[in-house]
Amino acid sequence: MLCQIGKYMDTLGATSCTDCQVGTYMRNLGAPACKKCEVGRYMWRTAAIGCKLCTNGTFQGARGSTACKPADKGHFVPHLES
Repeated sequence: MLCQIGKYMDTLGATSCTDCQVGTYMRNLGAPACKKCEVGRYMWRTAAIGCKLCTNGTFQGARGSTACKPADKGHFVPHLES
């Protein structure tokens, strides 16, 4: 069985695929695991095929995040293009 994008199968011989959890994604078919969103990105839903960039004035310093945080007062966080 070949899992669709946004899903994975971590057990050999399994009969179903599992959705990637929040904070993770998978762009490839047949993946054995999902990837954590990179620093500066987030994903709030399951079965994602990519992660969203944090917007101007927000940041995320950890991998596998589900939201971005507002910048501290007096700090500026530019929007990064990818």
